[in-house]
Amino acid sequence: MSAESQPITHARFAAALESLSLGSLHAKAAELRNNIEHLEISNSELSLFYAETSDPDFSEAIADNEQTIRRKREQIAMLKIEVERRGMPWVEDEQKMEKKDSKNGNQNRSIDNDHSGQGVYL
Repeated sequence: MSAESQPITHARFAAALESLSLGSLHAKAAELRNNIEHLEISNSELSLFYAETSDPDFSEAIADNEQTIRRKREQIAMLKIEVERRGMPWVEDEQKMEKKDSKNGNQNRSIDNDHSGQGVYL
């Protein structure tokens, strides 16, 4: 981490969330998830280089990225708390369920299509 640039504190991040719209909160969460994905890809690549060279710079970069990933996950958790504090559902939870359903081929849910009034079965 550079001495010039320090990450935002949890308190300042939480305070900033209060003024954001619901859409902005979800957009920030998407941005953070994208950042995490790129950092994880970077760490995978750095790990390969480190395995080949044992260069401590690679190890340090991986550790820095892991710390950044943890901080971004904490920020996502804070976003979730703010959204739920406003009485709204956290969309990410619903998206995970939809992804799980699609991975399972929707085997866990079936709809009675014979219109006999039996409804939806889980």
